[in-house]
Amino acid sequence: MFYHCIDADIKLRLLESTDAKALFEIINSERTRLREWLGWVDHTKSPSDVERFIEAKLSNFVNGQGLEFGIWNNGELSGVLGATIDSANKVAELGYWLSIRAVGNGVMTRSCQAVIDMLFEERNINRIEIRAAQENIRSRAVPERLLFADEGILRQSEWLYDHFVDLVLYTRLSNDR
Repeated sequence: MFYHCIDADIKLRLLESTDAKALFEIINSERTRLREWLGWVDHTKSPSDVERFIEAKLSNFVNGQGLEFGIWNNGELSGVLGATIDSANKVAELGYWLSIRAVGNGVMTRSCQAVIDMLFEERNINRIEIRAAQENIRSRAVPERLLFADEGILRQSEWLYDHFVDLVLYTRLSNDR
């Protein structure tokens, strides 16, 4: 499987079915925190739910429609970074989340930069998008640190359990580098 070493501490690897139990344990132990911004948390009730997610993402990888990486920080699975790819339009959208144990050390920013470079250089992507809830300051900090352009607010663009949230659309083009 695909494996990318960012530095001595951070490594990315395509998620495999064997990662489902460990990933579920993180989700389950941080359910309340993750649920604040991620709409899929309540639907993730067992390791088999995570395994189905991973299998779908591996199918997308095989078909050239996406990448779904586990983020290992100091040898420990710490989160997920995915890219949905629209090859026809040369556009990718990044999505990510990180365990509280790895937050605040630049892990996600460095991981995103590695995937951004990969998408531009190896996948010939022209435009990368990141959508983050307007009030999710930590998530928004990643594209802002990576010098993405703020293209504006997508009003009431995501239903999150019992309410709509506005999303900020960030973009970076291949010629922005």
